[in-house]
Amino acid sequence: VAELRTELARTASLRAAVPDSSEAAPRSGTAVGRGSGADGDPESVLRVRIQGFPKRVERDVADLLEGTPGVHVTPTAPDQVVYVVVLQGCVYTHVQPAAERFAGKIGDAGRHEGTVVSRAYYKLREAVARGGLKLPAGGEWTGIDVGASPGGWSQYLAEAGASRVLAIDPGEVTVADPAVVHMAMRAEEAVPLLLAEGVTADVFVCDMNVPYDAAVSLLKLSLPLLRAGAPVVLTMKGFAVGKRKAEEERRLAVAALSEVLGAGEVVELHAMANRSDERTLVGHVPE
Repeated sequence: VAELRTELARTASLRAAVPDSSEAAPRSGTAVGRGSGADGDPESVLRVRIQGFPKRVERDVADLLEGTPGVHVTPTAPDQVVYVVVLQGCVYTHVQPAAERFAGKIGDAGRHEGTVVSRAYYKLREAVARGGLKLPAGGEWTGIDVGASPGGWSQYLAEAGASRVLAIDPGEVTVADPAVVHMAMRAEEAVPLLLAEGVTADVFVCDMNVPYDAAVSLLKLSLPLLRAGAPVVLTMKGFAVGKRKAEEERRLAVAALSEVLGAGEVVELHAMANRSDERTLVGHVPE
């Protein structure tokens, strides 16, 4: 933090000494922020936005940067962006001019704007990468996405090579991919129809906003459709209040999924795209 304060203060002093003529016009709107320059001329201070992971570190960093000479911490119209990531006991920081930052969030890097129908896309992509999942390679394979709307996870499976993705949800699915088949109904209605047609699926995913036991029940309902060894990804939405209850909820969720998967290993991830109270659970159908 001391190094951040020094770097930002130096940038602020340079800005004050050599003002950018392109910023001569007053900014529109009034930002709510903090910093030693917040009470002075808004054009004379360095406006800094903080982006952090986990999200809660943003407030902590803002508190620590308060009082830095010539710096105004604000989420709007920043001149500089401070990135802070706390991961596995290490703190990573980076300062970058706002004009050079990624368009949107970091997960959008390398993609054309507007090509992802939902931020959930990145949650599943990370689960596959970090959870040790091996999606079918080549050939025709089918994925089941329960609670698919608006279609982020279905889109990921289609782009990962699925020849067919059964997107089960009464809500709208907006994926423009011929591999995605929208079954506009509840899973309790869709599964019997698929069983009657003799459908076999190679991957099961569920990102529904329901308690963990409901998500696990939907997996149990779908098990007769899944081939042995099929990868499984569930989102455990946090409904418990309080840290101790939340930890107990996560323990019970992992145990419940492990039981359904025949005591198989369940990997619990706090993905970059997860909310603070969410976890992504990854496993496989027993061989």
